[in-house]
Amino acid sequence: MLGKEAAGKIAKVPLSDNTVQRRIEEMSSDLREQTSDKIRSSVAFALQLDESTDVAKCAQLLAYVRYVDSTDIVEDFLFCEELKERTTGADIFDCLNGFITSEGFQWENCVGLCTDGAAAMTGKKSGLVARVRELAPLATFTHCFLHREALASKKLHPELNDVLQTAIKIVNAIKAGALSSRLFTSLCTEMGSEHQHLLLHAEVRWLSRGKVLTRLLELREEVSQFLANVNSPLAVHLSDEEWCAKLAYLSDIFTHINVLNESMQGPSSSILTYMDKITAFTSKLKLWRSRVEKGVWDMFPSLCEVCANDGERIRDTVHSHLGALIQKFHEYFPDIRDMTEWDWIRDPFCSEAREHCVLTGRAEEELIDVASDRSLQLLFRESKSLGQFWSGAKINNPRGLQRLYNDS
Repeated sequence: MLGKEAAGKIAKVPLSDNTVQRRIEEMSSDLREQTSDKIRSSVAFALQLDESTDVAKCAQLLAYVRYVDSTDIVEDFLFCEELKERTTGADIFDCLNGFITSEGFQWENCVGLCTDGAAAMTGKKSGLVARVRELAPLATFTHCFLHREALASKKLHPELNDVLQTAIKIVNAIKAGALSSRLFTSLCTEMGSEHQHLLLHAEVRWLSRGKVLTRLLELREEVSQFLANVNSPLAVHLSDEEWCAKLAYLSDIFTHINVLNESMQGPSSSILTYMDKITAFTSKLKLWRSRVEKGVWDMFPSLCEVCANDGERIRDTVHSHLGALIQKFHEYFPDIRDMTEWDWIRDPFCSEAREHCVLTGRAEEELIDVASDRSLQLLFRESKSLGQFWSGAKINNPRGLQRLYNDS
């Protein structure tokens, strides 16, 4: 971070392992205390939780927090705690509640909880959501957009699913053994390939399918020759034009899905931007489906490159899969149909946006006060983000904004 010269000087400082450990713990404790102080003084905060099992088979509960700082709405990593035994809704809640209580946070200030939609999280009687709802009546509960997007894109047309499973078998046949992996690398080097390795597929890694299939497609000639050299029955698939066309289509569609997934990651994102991206992607799916009906394939470049007849042989399969994708996205994102009721958050000074808002009577009056404040209009123009603007609006009008925070 400081440069090679500074790193060299720091490396010469003789520190024992205990000293390094102690300093890391002190810095970690200081960062945790700073974050906790900001959350305690915040008017509201929201949590995002995920329970996952690490490589040591230990269940870890990860929590992220978004809270109102003095000048912006910021995001921070909150904690990672090991779940000693079970991972039921009660165990997850006890872990979360223990942390919230020990840090002195107020459940009344929790306005949102985002989870992965698992039964332990969303159970109506004993799930985490049911228990949090008793302590945080103002909280809204959402299913993670990234998880929903992954679920919506998981179901495949039977023919395409067969191609995916066969592609995974081909990759595993080469990557499973150390010798075959080295021989394949040597073959790629001799053929002057851009890549020397295939990528392994992992179901829990949502970007995996697109990257694995794209790499296999790029190395299909090398893979075909290698499988032929070892007399593998899988080699016949790579010489089948229709199979390769389906592989190319899968590579293209999962690349599009990966781009959507990555665009919804990163700081300063919100449900408003997520909704816009999902709406845009669903509209693109409808457009692509209509283009497929007309025989236009330019939105799938790999398919156009691999298939000489521009995908006509798999038209029905592609058309059916795109239709199923559209249906799945509507099922997992039923709340994207009409977002006009939240336009007042994007622009509180637009009279049309205020007409569609769904606030209580008193909160709607406070919104009128905000919209009529010319100093806030100037702040809105100068702010770099919505979070920055609404944080500034809270400072200028704390009582009125409290009601708007609660209603939204």
